[in-house]
Amino acid sequence: MRILIGILLVSLFIAPAFADTTGLFGSRGIGDAPPSPRMLAPVKEQIDLTGKDALEFQWSTSDYIGTSEYQFRLYKGYNRNSGNLVFEQDCDGSTGSVEVKASTFEAGQVYTWVVRRITIGGGKSDPVSSSFQITGK
Repeated sequence: MRILIGILLVSLFIAPAFADTTGLFGSRGIGDAPPSPRMLAPVKEQIDLTGKDALEFQWSTSDYIGTSEYQFRLYKGYNRNSGNLVFEQDCDGSTGSVEVKASTFEAGQVYTWVVRRITIGGGKSDPVSSSFQITGK
């Protein structure tokens, strides 16, 4: 009897905390998405690429266990639609950076980069984004 109660308690309270998308009674509630990654660089409004071969984008990878991959997207302008997509890469869950060739960018243009976490169970975090303008090339 004690064993059954122990199993029930683990199933109800501990196991759902480690599940990516479902607990004992089905899908998790609204607001239970995995946390978004934290952007590290670049997070400034203007970037000068003069004399540089590439621009490196970085985010934190150490704040959530169970990450399968990160989706990185770079858009021209502020609108994040497929017509403005200029670069995309899906990265391993332990990878916290992407390098984009300087030739991808145009001086004077605004770009928006977006990254989101994908968990082992397929859960997706809310995307985080930051925009910047290329001032020189």
